[in-house]
Amino acid sequence: MDKLVLAVANIRMASDKQAGSVKEIEASVEQISSVIQNNSAAAQETSATSEELSAQAISLKELVGQFQLSEE
Repeated sequence: MDKLVLAVANIRMASDKQAGSVKEIEASVEQISSVIQNNSAAAQETSATSEELSAQAISLKELVGQFQLSEE
Protein backbone atom coordinates (compact mmCIF):
# COMPACT_ATOMS: atom_id res chain seq x y z
CA MET A 1 0.00 0.00 0.00
CA ASP A 2 2.86 2.38 0.79
CA LYS A 3 4.25 1.81 -2.69
CA LEU A 4 0.93 2.78 -4.22
CA VAL A 5 0.69 5.94 -2.11
CA LEU A 6 4.27 6.84 -3.05
CA ALA A 7 3.59 6.19 -6.74
CA VAL A 8 0.45 8.36 -6.67
CA ALA A 9 2.36 11.13 -4.87
CA ASN A 10 5.13 10.96 -7.48
CA ILE A 11 2.58 11.09 -10.29
CA ARG A 12 0.92 14.10 -8.67
CA MET A 13 4.27 15.91 -8.31
CA ALA A 14 5.18 15.18 -11.92
CA SER A 15 1.75 16.31 -13.05
CA ASP A 16 2.07 19.57 -11.11
CA LYS A 17 5.49 20.19 -12.68
CA GLN A 18 4.08 19.56 -16.14
CA ALA A 19 1.15 21.88 -15.47
CA GLY A 20 3.60 24.60 -14.44
CA SER A 21 5.63 24.02 -17.59
CA VAL A 22 2.51 24.19 -19.74
CA LYS A 23 1.62 27.55 -18.17
CA GLU A 24 5.11 28.86 -18.94
CA ILE A 25 4.82 27.67 -22.53
CA GLU A 26 1.40 29.32 -22.87
CA ALA A 27 2.82 32.61 -21.61
CA SER A 28 5.73 32.33 -24.05
CA VAL A 29 3.41 31.62 -26.97
CA GLU A 30 1.28 34.63 -26.03
CA GLN A 31 4.40 36.82 -25.98
CA ILE A 32 5.51 35.49 -29.36
CA SER A 33 2.04 36.12 -30.77
CA SER A 34 2.12 39.68 -29.49
CA VAL A 35 5.55 40.29 -31.03
CA ILE A 36 4.37 38.85 -34.35
CA GLN A 37 1.32 41.12 -34.34
CA ASN A 38 3.49 44.14 -33.55
CA ASN A 39 5.95 43.21 -36.30
CA SER A 40 3.11 42.77 -38.76
CA ALA A 41 1.69 46.19 -37.92
CA ALA A 42 5.14 47.76 -38.23
CA ALA A 43 5.68 46.07 -41.59
CA GLN A 44 2.35 47.39 -42.87
CA GLU A 45 3.22 50.89 -41.70
CA THR A 46 6.65 50.66 -43.31
CA SER A 47 5.10 49.48 -46.57
CA ALA A 48 2.59 52.34 -46.59
CA THR A 49 5.36 54.84 -45.82
CA SER A 50 7.52 53.40 -48.59
CA GLU A 51 4.70 53.72 -51.10
CA GLU A 52 4.07 57.33 -50.03
CA LEU A 53 7.77 58.20 -50.31
CA SER A 54 7.91 56.60 -53.75
CA ALA A 55 4.95 58.67 -54.91
CA GLN A 56 6.54 61.82 -53.49
CA ALA A 57 9.85 61.02 -55.22
CA ILE A 58 8.07 60.65 -58.56
CA SER A 59 6.27 63.93 -58.01
CA LEU A 60 9.49 65.68 -57.03
CA LYS A 61 11.27 64.28 -60.10
CA GLU A 62 8.49 65.66 -62.31
CA LEU A 63 8.69 69.08 -60.64
CA VAL A 64 12.47 69.25 -60.90
CA GLY A 65 12.23 68.17 -64.54
CA GLN A 66 10.37 71.39 -65.31
CA PHE A 67 13.43 73.49 -64.53
CA GLN A 68 15.85 74.22 -67.31
CA LEU A 69 19.45 75.11 -66.59
CA SER A 70 21.33 77.39 -68.91
CA GLU A 71 24.50 76.04 -70.37
CA GLU A 72 27.49 78.32 -70.04
